[in-house]
Amino acid sequence: MQAVNTIKYLNTAGTQVTLDDSLYRVDVTDEPTRITPAYGCTWPSTYGVINAIEVEFDAGYGDAATDVPDGIRTAIKFLAAQWYENREASGPEALKEAPLAVRSLLWQHRAMVI
Repeated sequence: MQAVNTIKYLNTAGTQVTLDDSLYRVDVTDEPTRITPAYGCTWPSTYGVINAIEVEFDAGYGDAATDVPDGIRTAIKFLAAQWYENREASGPEALKEAPLAVRSLLWQHRAMVI
């Protein structure tokens, strides 16, 4: 994540409110990115429904292609070349699993789910 643009939530009355950015901190240096209450602050109470909180953010490594790590750029080029060379066999079934070389290049950039 590059930046958090807004955090909106449904308050206890069910009205959508934009959380003031002075009330939270964003740590974009770690992966995954963390959003925490600012010092001395707590999260507001929300309406008890699914999707009561909405976070709008800018994703990606940066605005320029050179901001993307070399391994990811190489994997994209390799996959595009393979699909071009084997385009007659590229039906939905053929796209389900990435080639081993692509998986190897992307392995170090995977997001770990805990």
